[in-house]
Amino acid sequence: MKITIQNGATHPLSRREIESIVCLFPAAWSYAVDAIVLYQGGSELTAKLYARERKIGLFWPLTPTYHTKADAIEVLLVALAIIAERGDLPKRIAPSIRSRALNQISNIYQKCLTAVGLNAA
Repeated sequence: MKITIQNGATHPLSRREIESIVCLFPAAWSYAVDAIVLYQGGSELTAKLYARERKIGLFWPLTPTYHTKADAIEVLLVALAIIAERGDLPKRIAPSIRSRALNQISNIYQKCLTAVGLNAA
């Protein structure tokens, strides 16, 4: 997977951190998207699928925020799990779909936190 940071974007996750967790992703996720782009924009931490380009955008809010790197990793992993399962990413994720995705990613999430130094395990 290619990792890109939008010019001028201030994002808590660095390219190196994303590269360190991509190797932990299941192969199906690599088939679902070709690239991860880190953006800054909007008012919420969110992920958006650009299906035609086969890339996922992870948007960090412009305004000061309470979100952490762990939150950004969780949003990215949930989005990738949903895309791999459904082939798309709805703008609003139903609680049942989100819950199923969180269950699917729990082990990967812990490994990702360890890889970026956020887990004391």
